[in-house]
Amino acid sequence: MVRLAWAILLLFAFGCSKPDAATSPATEKISNRRVEIANADANIVDASGPTVEERIAEGKGLANEAQIKRQKTAEEVANQAVIFAEKADVAGLTQKAQQGDVQAMVTLGALYFEGKQVIKNPMQAQRWWSEAARKGDKVAAQNLQLLVKPKADKSASFLGLEGKGLRFVFIIDKSASMWLGGRFVAAQKELIKTLRSLPEEAVFMIYFFDDGAEAMPVRQMLPATKHNIDWACQWVLNRELGGGTDPSQALTWAFNLKPDTIWLLSDGDFSDESARVVATGNSKKEVRVHTIAFHNDSGKVLLERIARANGGQFRFVPPQ
Repeated sequence: MVRLAWAILLLFAFGCSKPDAATSPATEKISNRRVEIANADANIVDASGPTVEERIAEGKGLANEAQIKRQKTAEEVANQAVIFAEKADVAGLTQKAQQGDVQAMVTLGALYFEGKQVIKNPMQAQRWWSEAARKGDKVAAQNLQLLVKPKADKSASFLGLEGKGLRFVFIIDKSASMWLGGRFVAAQKELIKTLRSLPEEAVFMIYFFDDGAEAMPVRQMLPATKHNIDWACQWVLNRELGGGTDPSQALTWAFNLKPDTIWLLSDGDFSDESARVVATGNSKKEVRVHTIAFHNDSGKVLLERIARANGGQFRFVPPQ
């Protein structure tokens, strides 16, 4: 009986206890519901986009971008205002200058000369400075010198006589007497030597004379390019001797070209008519006239007088 009682008691105890791994349906349902809610919360967080901190940072970025745009717009407006003010200033200066304001003329000339606020225009600078200078403004008169291009230092030399400027005329005797002692051939060689040494910036013309004159067959003074020099040298070598000695026609043609320097070479004497032509053609003494007595100094007196009166030099070249 005792044993039976203990067996019933043990059976009752084990039958009423719950196993560790087992869960009641109600408890499982509650747990599952909690997982669903947690997952739902997680999904809500993922779907909500940026965090609060991210939104604040984004807002600051947009604000900065808007500020930059406003700054750019302000700068553009300011630049447009400056441009408008500059244009208005030039327009105002122009109006004052047209009304006779000397200071406005000087300033306007400087703007055009330097290309400030306007397109660089030396001709407009010259216009306004010249107008101001005519009204007695010394600054404008000095400024005009800025527009004068200095003549190149390079020049030419013929038989040791230095030219000036870059516009050269050679007048060479081809009278019958130039045949004596090979004078003409020697003169041709000296002329060709000079032609080949001319600076590239130069222009030149050649006349030969006897009773009349023979011009190089071109319409205007030739630029001293290699091609032109080669052609001119060949033309010089093809000249033939003529009759008497009269450079007056050649001199008349020469001064019409407004040269800087003329060289006159002859082996003889000629009339004073040539001296009068030179005096008329060079009345303002702007042309330097050199004279050369070549292998014969019979024309020395007249040649020397012409050179002395026209800023040039006379030279006798004896036969070699």
